[in-house]
Parts: sequence; C-alpha cells; structure tokens
Amino acid sequence: MVHWLTLALALWSVACVCAEVQSLDSESFRELAGNGIWFVEHFAPWCPHCQHFAPTWQQLGDYVSSQKYEKTYNFHVGKIDCMVQGDLCNSHGIKSFPTLFLYKNGEKIDDYNLRDRTFDALKKYVEEQIEKHAPIEDDPNVPNPMGMVKILNLDMFRSQVYDSLSNQWFLEYVGEGKASTTLEENFREVAKRFKGKLNFGKIDCRPLRDLCIEYGVTRLPTLKYFADGGVADYTGEMDVQSMVDYVNKVSKDPLPTLEATNIDDLQKHDVSMIYLYEDDDEEYMRTVKNAARSFAQEIAFYKSNDPAVIKQFDAPSLPSAVLVKDGKRIFYPSHFFKNDDKIVFKAWIKKHKFADVVRLQTENVADIWRSDRVVVLAVTSDHPSDPNQHIIVGMKAVADLYNQKQHIVYGAPHAKQVIFSVVNVDKWTPKVRDTIEDALLAGAKAANIPPYSHEGTVIIADVGADRFFAVDSHGRPMDLTNPEALVNTLLLVQSDPMRLRLYHAFSRSLRSGMHHKKSWLLGLSIVAGLGCAYWHFRVKKRTTMYEKYRPMESVAVNVEHDD
Repeated sequence: MVHWLTLALALWSVACVCAEVQSLDSESFRELAGNGIWFVEHFAPWCPHCQHFAPTWQQLGDYVSSQKYEKTYNFHVGKIDCMVQGDLCNSHGIKSFPTLFLYKNGEKIDDYNLRDRTFDALKKYVEEQIEKHAPIEDDPNVPNPMGMVKILNLDMFRSQVYDSLSNQWFLEYVGEGKASTTLEENFREVAKRFKGKLNFGKIDCRPLRDLCIEYGVTRLPTLKYFADGGVADYTGEMDVQSMVDYVNKVSKDPLPTLEATNIDDLQKHDVSMIYLYEDDDEEYMRTVKNAARSFAQEIAFYKSNDPAVIKQFDAPSLPSAVLVKDGKRIFYPSHFFKNDDKIVFKAWIKKHKFADVVRLQTENVADIWRSDRVVVLAVTSDHPSDPNQHIIVGMKAVADLYNQKQHIVYGAPHAKQVIFSVVNVDKWTPKVRDTIEDALLAGAKAANIPPYSHEGTVIIADVGADRFFAVDSHGRPMDLTNPEALVNTLLLVQSDPMRLRLYHAFSRSLRSGMHHKKSWLLGLSIVAGLGCAYWHFRVKKRTTMYEKYRPMESVAVNVEHDD
C-alpha cells in the first residue's frame, strides 16, 4: 500500500514540474531572441520586488507553454539575471528591477508598464502582442485558423473583407479609452470559440478614421458583421454568450426555408419577413440575406418558393417580400432586389419593423428610445398576478385607439412617431435599464406612484424633449384600464405639451393636500395679483417715460416780468 502511494506521489510530482523560464545570456539572446518574439524580464536576485514577482513570471511562462505559443506564434518568455549578465543589461539600458521588454527579431519593440504585475494583466498583454506582431499563416480555405482576432490595416480590409463575397467577418472597431477593455477580452474569447469557422478582425479608428466614418461608426467600441457584400450592426449585449448566440444565428443561412408544413412557425414571432420567389437569383438572394443579417436580432426572416405558401400570401407577382405583423401583411412595393436596391429595401424594413406593441430589449432599445420618437411604455414584471400577455393586450387596445385618433395631430409641429412598448423589469438587461430607468423614476415621482408595478405602470416619454408624463389629462396616474384617457393625454403630449405640463403643475399641487376649489381660487388670485402688478408697473413706467421725454415746448412756463 505504501509502495503504491509513494509511486503515485512521485508521478504526481513529476507531472507538476514545469519547465523553468528560459534564462538568456549574451550569446543565447543573439541566437534565440534574434528570431521571433521574446518577452524578457531583467532582474536582480537580491531585489525584493523581483523575488515577489518571480512566481507570477513563472506562471506566465507556464501559460505560454501550455498554449503552445512557441510553436504556433514563435512567441517566448525569457529572463536575464543582471547580476551575472551586467554588460547585456547595460546594453539594454536597464536602470531598475524588474524591467520587462518585448523583443522582435532581437530588436526592442515595447516596454511593459509594471504598474499592473498581475498574471491576468500579463496574459492579456501577451495575447494583444501576439495579435499585433505574431506571423499568422492563413489557410485560404479555412477561416480564422488560429482562433485569433486579426488586426486589419486598410489594404487588408479592402482585399479580405470588402472585396470578398465568400468570407464572413465579425469586426470590432476600437479606439482609446478603458471602455473597450472588457469588450476586447470578450471579443478575443469569442474568436477562440469560432476557430476555423469565422473570421474575426479589429479596426483601430485612430489611424483609420476615414474608414470608420465611411462605415458609420459614431461610437467606440462598435461591432459590425460583414457577409454577402453587406454589413450589419451588432446591437446586443457585449458579454461573451450574447455575441456567441448572435454569431451562431447570422453565420448560418439567415433565410431558413418556409414551407406549408412549417408555416405555423410565423406565429412564434411578433414580426416576420418572407421572401417569395420562383427563380433563385443569386444577386437578389444576397440582397435579402444582407437585410436578414441586419435585422436578425429583431425580425424572423424566411424564404419560400413553395407554391402553397405563395398562394396563401397571394403575392401580386414574384419575386416579392412581405412583412407579417399583428395579423397584417405589408408587401414591399418593388420587385427588384439588386445590390443597388439593398439600401432602399432595408429602409423599408426599418420603417415597418415594429409591431403594434414592441417588447423593449437590448437589441432594439437604442432604435426605439430616440429623440424623434414618443414612447408609450408599460412596465411589467414576473409577479404571479401579472400575466404579461394581459399587459400586451391592453397596450394593443391603446395603440388601436390611438391609430383611430391620430389624424387629430397629423402634421402638427410637435407630432412625432409613437412607439408602444412594454418592458419586463425583472428581466431587463443592463443596457435597457441604463437607457430608460431615469424616465421611469422621473415619471413615477411626478405621479407619486411606485416606479415598477406588475399591474402595468404607464409612462409617456417625449425622448427628445426629455419630458416624461405619468398622469393623464385629468391628473390621475396612467394605466391600461382607461385607454381613452391615456390616448387623450398622448395626443396632448404631441400637440400641446406645454399645456399638459402646466396642468401637471397644478395637479401636483392638488395632490399635496390642498382642496381643489381653494387651489383654483388661490391660483386665480395669484394670476390676478400678478396681472394687476404688471398693469400698475406698465402704467407707472409709461407716465415716467412721458414726463421725461415729452417736448420742452409743451411744458407750461410762467415768467414774471418786472414792471
């Protein structure tokens, strides 16, 4: 028994012995570091900081070996004892310990900032330097062969991304600042998971500013997906799983086939788009696929050449695109889907993509919560007494009533597009919460109601004007039990918001405990008093000015003459 235990411990100890980080002298530095990339520590054995840092440096060396970076990228970790190799350290300009330099083919290319000496920081640095400097031998038949994010310059972008219809790329646009640090780490992890499946790249908008402007990059970091000669914006969360789910969805065929046998699948989606065709025109199909990827996070896309499906939709002619939502069908007014038509086609989808009632999610919150919109927002939760479907049904009733009455404000100066939406505060993502929470709190405070209610708190947000209303035109907290009052308030928000704001000022005063009649009398008294004071001031001012500026000849002067 003791014999086997001793043998097991011996085997375990052998297995756990890790190779020492390569020590370098003048000769080995020329021979080894002269070829490839070397991350080198310059140290002194007596230095307390070096002694404390030694286990971390060894851990980094073990990590590089375990990832086989030496063979894959010709990237190595080494160390130089400056007490033994004094001349070598002097030639490297070492003035303090420890000092970490990065060398490529024997030439120093970077100086690591030792303010962060943790293993995670060093690991991140190594992976960044591999992306920048390591040679990656691409197999033209295999995307992302190394599971890496490739840093692209302008020529590489033009040849490998822009001019390629067969390759798909997920690109990260970055710049300066800490905001992109977490995303870069997550993006790198996603690239590893799609090794051999999908290309990942990075565009630095500092040297490539014009390219970023050309592709509409207005904030950093930004993610875009390139495929079939088109580009789609990624609008989801920046965590690893959300990006993985997105890539899994768009990297496959974005146009699954709809047939008579699975046509009921349309009922699973709030909005669906079906491309109906007879002849499989490659250019037309590429245009529709590009649109499908652009709206993949919001709309379910299908293609169908099944005669039974075409007959059921009663398409006027083929090819044709039809948008299905809320039991209605909206046909694209054109039958041309050439590459030059893709902008118009996508604009049409964008105009009609919202259902009567939209679930507010990460993917659509930025597009809904815009300055040119008025958003009617009902709050739901996972409370047992709140079946969310009943909230959605109530909002649809409000939307239908508004559609009947909206001609009242059609063309009015303050009229904006109205979006009816619901949000589940028990399931909202950080992006949704950060976007709308201030509006919910402000509106609820004005109405003196709880901000999050499973019964369906309703807020009307005039986003561009930064105005939020939570009480109707009668001063009552808005909910879905009185659609008429809610719609009337919405019409007032669009046509005469100042009148509504003044009324809310009075209604808040009423809710503070003052009697209704007395409040109105007090209000009228204040207005009357201000009016009298204003009139008195104007009359007095006019009299003073008249006395000051009237002509001298009009003034009566009595002159006494001596007899």
